[in-house]
Amino acid sequence: MFSKVILAYFSILLAVGSQVSAESVNAVDGIDWVGSRVVDLSDLTLGGKEDNQTLFVCRAQWEGDWIPGKARVDAQDGILRCHFQYWQVGHNSTDFEVLVWPSETTSWVETEGSIIPNRAVVSGIDPGNDEVTYVCRAWHGNELIVGKALESFGVCFIAADGEPRISKYEVLVKNAYGVYELGE
Repeated sequence: MFSKVILAYFSILLAVGSQVSAESVNAVDGIDWVGSRVVDLSDLTLGGKEDNQTLFVCRAQWEGDWIPGKARVDAQDGILRCHFQYWQVGHNSTDFEVLVWPSETTSWVETEGSIIPNRAVVSGIDPGNDEVTYVCRAWHGNELIVGKALESFGVCFIAADGEPRISKYEVLVKNAYGVYELGE
């Protein structure tokens, strides 16, 4: 784990200078996080399903750091909101970013514990320990819910009440050359 984090930071430093942030991590990968108010729902990265509603991958700023979560259109008012968990407390935001990426360039890869696949999509830096967070999703009951994975914890913290920790989960990865290759 330590060597992967050091390698990631070293790559970032070479590419963007000495300031490390979620934005600089994503600039290296070419990840396209955009403001939620400027997108068409058909352009968003699908994250799962909850209460028969489609979930999208989002992140919101909280205490200066990006926290990943699930975005969905509110059934009552039609507004797109990002729901995320921070220290087991749920928050909703209308000021957030969504992941826009052609679906054929990404895949959800099954994993468990502290194994983070190569080319995992970075969602931010965890404010509690300054560790890189990755986009993940996991089954919770009959629902597939987006969350964040931290290698040191070995779980996907999903954006649901109480911030459940799921040890068997999927991580969003950028496919090599934009095409999924068997055996990766």
